[in-house]
Amino acid sequence: MAMAYILSHLELGRRVNARLDRSRNWDEGLFLLGCLGPDVFFYDRLPPPLFRRNEKKLGNAFHNMDAASFLTAAGASPRPTAHSSLRREQAPALLLTAHCPLPTAHSSYICGLLCHFALDAWVHPYIESRATGPAHSRFEALIDSRLLPGFSERDDPFAGLPPVSAAGPVDALWTDWSAALCGKKVAGVFTRSYRNFLTVAKLLFDPHGRKSAFARCLEWPFGGKGKLSGFLVWPGRADEDDCLNMGRKPWAPPWARERVSASSFEDLFDGAAEEAVSLIGRYLDGDTIANALAGRSMQRGAL
Repeated sequence: MAMAYILSHLELGRRVNARLDRSRNWDEGLFLLGCLGPDVFFYDRLPPPLFRRNEKKLGNAFHNMDAASFLTAAGASPRPTAHSSLRREQAPALLLTAHCPLPTAHSSYICGLLCHFALDAWVHPYIESRATGPAHSRFEALIDSRLLPGFSERDDPFAGLPPVSAAGPVDALWTDWSAALCGKKVAGVFTRSYRNFLTVAKLLFDPHGRKSAFARCLEWPFGGKGKLSGFLVWPGRADEDDCLNMGRKPWAPPWARERVSASSFEDLFDGAAEEAVSLIGRYLDGDTIANALAGRSMQRGAL
């Protein structure tokens, strides 16, 4: 996975949030931050840290894990953190039940993370059927451009995300999870990556099409159509390849050619929203969701 595009994740989070029980104690900023999921780690190389290697591979690792295994293991916080009174004995299954006394910040973030899981699990098989490698990122940028035609009417599609200074509790969670599941000591990496994300994602967002026009001018002499401009998200972008599959052409993920579907991206998006609402409702009601996650990953959906 080369690069993560986020606006579809944020849009799904906002739609799900609008359907949730408004009486619950909720931190909407950390919920939206959760909607970014482990994609944040992909930005650790943009720019890369000077005196240590970047941790982009963490993003790949968490996407490829069996979701139930990841969320079960991640649920047992191995130590108290400087940002939380959360203890292992208080939360033996942090992401699988909300009966334990969790801080609002943590449960809000986790609900956003469930949104991220749902959208990835539903749409990645389709995206990988259409584009792999660097083309995957350009295809996701095209989807972001086409799925949400109201971009040009929004002052800031990233509105509601918390500032970097508020990422400490989430950094502590990922530090624990990375140590437990990947054997990595990554304190501060999430915060650093999130800072990069806020800069790079806004740089790639082009509400008026000016950056894209400039990028196309740079591409033209070299015959590299889309090599630069393809990474930008702008309204009105041409879709010669029907990236949303509105024509409902059959497709199948490259790792399971027998799983043929004619679903459009919007069908998959709606399905992900329904699942996210269900998962979050069950989680907040204290029901286990392990069975719904078993045998699935963010990267491939069904394993």
